[in-house]
Parts: sequence; structure tokens; C-alpha cells
Amino acid sequence: MGMYTKLHANIPIKDGKCIDIINYMLGDTIKPILPNHELFNTDRWQFMLKSCSYYFTGTNNSKLYYDKNTKEYVLHCDCDLKNYCNEIELFLDWISNFMENNGYKNFLGYMRYEEFTYPTLIFYEDGKIIYENVEKENK
Repeated sequence: MGMYTKLHANIPIKDGKCIDIINYMLGDTIKPILPNHELFNTDRWQFMLKSCSYYFTGTNNSKLYYDKNTKEYVLHCDCDLKNYCNEIELFLDWISNFMENNGYKNFLGYMRYEEFTYPTLIFYEDGKIIYENVEKENK
């Protein structure tokens, strides 16, 4: 059967060149021209934002919206998938190219493997995705 990994993140997008691909990943039937990135060589990339399982509570509700105040798109990711080919990490690497590099550490969200109690936090800083493991402190 395999294990699932939950992705929960809000990703601000300054460069709208990725919007057609994101819309396709959210269910649009028009397949866009794909860039040369390792993500698009995986088997499940196009389904990942719509994927869900019963192992995590709630349902998938990934969506893309435009924020008129910040004048940027925001991708709300709420999905869980079998991350066998590191689709989550590859997706975040790809999407980071369309985010604003504002010089400080931005919290995007988290991912959590089905068998783990604590999530891995996801940040964006200086054009890179940063992962930080959460561990319970010994008291």
C-alpha cells in the first residue's frame, strides 16, 4: 500500500509564469508546456495537489487565488501523497523559482510523514527552500 506524506503550505507567487501549470495540477484539463525540471519526470506530479488519503484528517482543499492587496497569487497546498520520488521536495524546488526573494526567512508550512509524530517545517529564504525537523524537547 505505501505510506503517505502530508503537505500543508501557503506559497506566495510573485512571478505568474507558473500559473498554467498549477491550474493543471489543480484539475484544469489543458496541459501546459512543461519546463525542464526533474519534477515533471515523476509519475505523479500532475495529481499531487489533488491527492488525499484517509490517513490524515480532513480533505484535500488545495487552491490558487489572487490576493489584491499583495498583488500576488497564493497557492494553498493541502494534500497528501505517496512521496516515493520526492515529488514534494521537487515541487517546492520548482515553485521557489516563482517566489519573491525578500531577504528574510518566510514560513511556508509543513510536511509530515504518516508514521511520524512531528512535522518537518518548510521555509523560504534567499531563493531556497529550507527544511527544519521538529523534535520534542526533553524536559
